[in-house]
Amino acid sequence: MRKRRTRGAGGLIPGAVASVCVALSVLGGRPALCVDIDEVDDSTVGVGRVHVKFNHVGSRTVSEIRHFRWGASEVSTVEGWARASDPRLALYEALVGLTQPSRVALEQLGFAGPLLDVELPRLAESGLVSLLDDGTIAVADPQVAIPRYAAELERLAASSRSGLGALADRYREAQDAQERAATFDVTLTSGIGELDYTRAQVLRAARTSIEFVAARTPTNDHLVLSGGPDDILLRGGLTRRLVLDSSILDIEGTTKALARLTETGAQVRLMPTLALSVLVTDRSIAIVDITNHDPSGYGCIVVRHTPLVMALNELVDASFAGSTEAPRARADARSRFGARQAQTLALLAAGATDSTIARQVGVSQRTVERFVRTILDDLGASTRFQAGAQAERAGLL
Repeated sequence: MRKRRTRGAGGLIPGAVASVCVALSVLGGRPALCVDIDEVDDSTVGVGRVHVKFNHVGSRTVSEIRHFRWGASEVSTVEGWARASDPRLALYEALVGLTQPSRVALEQLGFAGPLLDVELPRLAESGLVSLLDDGTIAVADPQVAIPRYAAELERLAASSRSGLGALADRYREAQDAQERAATFDVTLTSGIGELDYTRAQVLRAARTSIEFVAARTPTNDHLVLSGGPDDILLRGGLTRRLVLDSSILDIEGTTKALARLTETGAQVRLMPTLALSVLVTDRSIAIVDITNHDPSGYGCIVVRHTPLVMALNELVDASFAGSTEAPRARADARSRFGARQAQTLALLAAGATDSTIARQVGVSQRTVERFVRTILDDLGASTRFQAGAQAERAGLL
């Protein structure tokens, strides 16, 4: 056995084994193994050139030169030496060729002590070997051990794959958060698709309040009449204030939808001819929607800049203060006039036309005219405006 000084992580290490040649020439076809380690660079990583000969009696010699790295650093291979990308397999394949497998024999082959401290117990846990009390190592039959080890690796791989979706979600969330942090607090939407998606996400994320001034657009009409994504506008526990364009009453069934909103605690009011839409949630994010002017959705504004969000919230407050309560037939009015005439009174007081009242009440316009005359006579009023004032004083609105 040749010994020479080798350079390690701490300098020259006298007496380190740099080259060994182990001849295991045994009658009956046992191989002879010659290992030449050209260089050892530290105590945990072996790097070198291995010359492996398998000499079999009565057959040709197979000789290969293989370069490899094993130990604590990342393993790399040339010509696939001993599947060295897995230190356990590298150790196992070395042990398979030993007539008396032991830790001492592995150290003589050049495997570093710290590597053996870590990998031999792992090798035993994988069922490839058994570590005996006398220091020797019992090596499992490769035909049994390797498939079992491969099955264990496949199980670990399957476990990793099963968590891939959640891991990918966490990665995307982190990337999205990083992207948001790097963007401006005010952004423009690129089109109706982005606007609809952003609005739905903002509504779903609301935790304390939703303030909504809604000009007439198909999307806003649908939001109000349907209750919004996941019925968010009908959800209790949120402060919900809505100012709607009065012309929404032209849609059949609006009064029933508004009644659903008010029954869940939402405050709903009407204002004529709203110029644009403003949605503010949790007083932290706002969307300015101009699709009543440009249906493409391009150029609508998503605002996260706190001072601007607060200013838009004050705009909502002003709109709410200047609006009128959505028409709702009160119990006293229903008992005095009946359900349909009470609904007619509420709509009349809100300024609805006879045709609008007919659509909401579900009767003909001629019937509405008759209801209105009955209400005016009952209240002693000569005009619609006067009837509304009289009904307000009487607690019917």
